Amino acid sequence: EYTYSELRAVEFGGSTDQAEVLMVYPNPTKGEVLYLEFNVSRKGAVDWKLYNEGGQLIIEDSETITEHNALFKTELLKGKKLSKGMYTLKIVTPTKVISKKVICY
Repeated sequence: EYTYSELRAVEFGGSTDQAEVLMVYPNPTKGEVLYLEFNVSRKGAVDWKLYNEGGQLIIEDSETITEHNALFKTELLKGKKLSKGMYTLKIVTPTKVISKKVICY
């Protein structure tokens, strides 16, 4: 049996632009749906890659942000189903490279 903690946001500062607040949810996930949401402080490409525990690339995608300080939200799995295990999500924004652990049960 699993229990869930409250949704948490991680704030990444250090720039004069609006800080990027990143959320990956639900985490842990059942592997059917996974959302990525954050504020992007600059225009440009946002790339994301999801790797399994063995380092194998499972999913990759990208989107171009056309506005400053835009809210970016996407469903990462887009119909794919994850197997049980630990995954690493790597997100590259115009100003940051961010890695997050994702647990699938």
